Amino acid sequence: LAFTGISRYSVQFASEQIKNIVSGQSSSQLAEIHALAKAALELFTKNASFEKLGSLLNESWQLKRRLTQTVSNAHIDDIYQTARRHGAFGGKLMGAGGGGFILLMAPPHKHTAIREALGQIKVWVPYKIDPQGSQILLHNDRED
Repeated sequence: LAFTGISRYSVQFASEQIKNIVSGQSSSQLAEIHALAKAALELFTKNASFEKLGSLLNESWQLKRRLTQTVSNAHIDDIYQTARRHGAFGGKLMGAGGGGFILLMAPPHKHTAIREALGQIKVWVPYKIDPQGSQILLHNDRED
């Protein structure tokens, strides 16, 4: 998970996507993204390889890029293509697009090569997939 270096207000990018959804312009892409998500869930339950999951993630990203012209840009496309050339199976920009964080799926032995190739990325966020899902680690009952 990497910060693209681009901060933006997602509402500006989401509003065009919403307009396209309401008008029906993106119906086919959304249906395909939904089908890919269902396929990915099935692969997860079968402990499929990350390569298969990454391939679905790549397909989903290609569809998301077609939702509006503002989802991606040359900088984000360069990050994504560089990561793929250096071993990433797939990835996607998180949120509405235009900047923010990009999730890349790659085998551990390719992580260093990808990071080195993406020298423009200054913030890498470590994460792990947990079989228990999200959990509250700290809850503060104080009312300040």
